[in-house]
Amino acid sequence: MTAQGCDFADLLKNRFDFADYLTGFVDRHSQMVVTLSREYLGIDAIAARGLLKIREKLTSPSFRLQLESECDQIPASVSVSDFETYPWGALQNGILGSGESASKSRSTLVCPEHNVYVLNTVFESDSAVGGSLTLSLTGQFADSFTETTVEQSDGAIIFTVYCEDELSNRFYNTQDDFVPCWRLSVPGQSLAVKQSGECYVIDVGKIDLTHGTEVQMIIEVENRPPKQSQVWGPLPEKCDIDLAWQESKKRWTQMLGNIEHKNGMSRTRDLRAACILDRCGYRGKHGNWDNRIASMCMLTSWACTAFFWDSVFGVLGLAEFDRRQAEDALAVLFAFQDETGCVPTHAYESVVGSTFYPQAPLVSWAVLRMFRKYHNADYVKFMLPKMQRLFDWFHDTQDHDGDGLVEIRFTGQLADNAPQYDRYIAHVQPHPELWNIFVPPIASPAWNSFHYMDARCLAKLYELTGDDNAAQVVMDKVQHIPDRLVEICWDEQTQYFQDYDHHIKQFNRAHVLTAALPLWAGMPLSEKISKTVIEEHLLKPGAFYGDYPFPYLAYDDPFYAPEGYWRGRVWPHTTTWILELLWKFGYQKEADTAADRLLKMMNQQDAILENYFSDPSKPGGGSPDYQWASASYLYIVNRRYHQDIFSE
Repeated sequence: MTAQGCDFADLLKNRFDFADYLTGFVDRHSQMVVTLSREYLGIDAIAARGLLKIREKLTSPSFRLQLESECDQIPASVSVSDFETYPWGALQNGILGSGESASKSRSTLVCPEHNVYVLNTVFESDSAVGGSLTLSLTGQFADSFTETTVEQSDGAIIFTVYCEDELSNRFYNTQDDFVPCWRLSVPGQSLAVKQSGECYVIDVGKIDLTHGTEVQMIIEVENRPPKQSQVWGPLPEKCDIDLAWQESKKRWTQMLGNIEHKNGMSRTRDLRAACILDRCGYRGKHGNWDNRIASMCMLTSWACTAFFWDSVFGVLGLAEFDRRQAEDALAVLFAFQDETGCVPTHAYESVVGSTFYPQAPLVSWAVLRMFRKYHNADYVKFMLPKMQRLFDWFHDTQDHDGDGLVEIRFTGQLADNAPQYDRYIAHVQPHPELWNIFVPPIASPAWNSFHYMDARCLAKLYELTGDDNAAQVVMDKVQHIPDRLVEICWDEQTQYFQDYDHHIKQFNRAHVLTAALPLWAGMPLSEKISKTVIEEHLLKPGAFYGDYPFPYLAYDDPFYAPEGYWRGRVWPHTTTWILELLWKFGYQKEADTAADRLLKMMNQQDAILENYFSDPSKPGGGSPDYQWASASYLYIVNRRYHQDIFSE
């Protein structure tokens, strides 16, 4: 059953509060987020998205409306008396005491087009004779940036924020080519601005307070090249706010109408997950993404970037309702692929991120899943050369010790502060909280599973596009991996796969979930190994099969901590592989039971979290409204792990 015909306004009313920059209002994949106060009318804060150095709030507040009346010459903010939010906008009702009478306001916030927000306010007086109000806007910058500018130009006010870090620029050899900037205009009014330090006051002037009087505040927000920060086109004309609201609502309704509704779970939950995924979208405009829509990990803040495998998982959710976004999200990941075929861990619209080793090569897995849904052979042909070059980079360059297995070199490629890397941080810091460190070449069961699955998916995609020869060539390159993995990484002592360091000739023993992935990847392993991994590890309550199943680090590991980042939390995206594994090996009842427990975990609060504490008595987890967790929710609730992408 789809969500067509349902009343989205009722289902999604007040699901997003827009009061915090981590969960603020964004629409049409714009480049900044705006937040709204439930106390005062105006824009509470603006936060930048998709930049290397600035991914937090820029102002606090941005523009708070202040009114003077003929009866009261002391400026006063408009208090909010009623507040409603929807994915496509927000409504605020305000009231301002004025002598013996009161002025009322009705405000609508909407995004009529990419990078444009409009806060339309209608003032009314309860007096039959009306009156007048003098309007001003107060605001301030949120932090001490390297430079901030507020300039008056052609009846509008232009804001720009710069943030330079010379040491970081030298260390990473990368620098943002964009700066966050925005323009404020009030159609029909001449603006004047005064700035004192981080604070500013914008005089709008006097308005006649007659019935139906409207004051529109139009904010255009964009990450622009510095040379274009002060160069804007003509001022926007007055917006038909009712039409803009209906058009935005229509876009959301059409998109969300594609969401299937299965498994008896709340339809509102499905829709919220889809809303999160669309809100995490970011449309490039000036840089390397050719106007494509990236799938950011979060709305803004530290993970507002296209992390490689995060975005791959985001695609699994986007493909449920928006083919164009799903296809774009994978394409932008290869914008900075270099001549060797390597792809950085994460990237922004203008520059690569700080880490140049790629994360797990899962794109072909996502492309094959999308092909099964949309049958777009042209897109497969477009992506195959990019994916092939990355596969070849792993195969040709990442077996430094010549043992036939590709190696992990950077903890952020897989599991930042996981305990199997503890021995390598002792010389840096005596505490295991440090992560994202470089490690010597380590033979990794997880890494070779990704590589092997990548080969299988590439081969299947080649077959589906009629190139059987290329399919065979790819598979020939990985045929040796299963035997070598058993020889090197199967640990008889723990009866489990373990990372192995050839330099010290030791296992890096840790009871981690991803060591079971050789089964998921379809490696031809013995029945004994397969049964042991599943029944003595994955389905054992004392190991991974708890009330909240499949934490990254097993419950019985000595370093397990339910709140530990990669040391005991449940990561929704990793559970999808295990559900696929169990279903494929015939443990279908157990897979569905685990899926229901995971859905219960992910329904513990309105926000869908990056990861979850694995102890149900201690609810909580990572960052809110995270992209890959939302995608995993849709994947699990719709039982996509039932699908065998190689046989359909």
